[in-house]
Amino acid sequence: MARQLISDKKEKSLGENVVVIAVFALLMSTFIYHFFKQQDSLAKVGFDAIANAFIIKLTLVHAQWLMDGKPAFIEVSSRDLNINDDDASAIISNRVPVNKKGWIDVEDGNGIRCEKIWQYVMDTEMEFMRSPVSAVEIKLSQKQTTLRGNSMCRFSIPSGEFFEYFPHNGKIKVY
Repeated sequence: MARQLISDKKEKSLGENVVVIAVFALLMSTFIYHFFKQQDSLAKVGFDAIANAFIIKLTLVHAQWLMDGKPAFIEVSSRDLNINDDDASAIISNRVPVNKKGWIDVEDGNGIRCEKIWQYVMDTEMEFMRSPVSAVEIKLSQKQTTLRGNSMCRFSIPSGEFFEYFPHNGKIKVY
């Protein structure tokens, strides 16, 4: 009789373990399904946040340009996050080039103009969620150059989201 009780108890605990594992696997598969289903929208929301940060920093530099009397370069100070807050050497100063209208712009013949603009504005690597951000300079046609200048920068990620920056007038279009 005791052997029968022990056998029943083992079968019961084995059955309970199988049910728990099956429920856990079902919950994990549901989570993974919904995560991958929402991954594209998460990338879009995150890249929109980067575009907004780009707009804010660009606007701050333009405002500083206006306040400083429209110089050719703006001194931008930032804090090095790797150094203690009490240390005065934690503040880094960079000279940011601006065009005649006060927007961040770089004259570059090497084809990396937009990458340099990204570095001046964002002060970070060209990376988003461990994926590269590409920067492409697009030359505009004669018809398009009247209000927008002669080129624009397109910043994009592999999932297809992008925004465009027109250095001539500081306009940004988010797609």
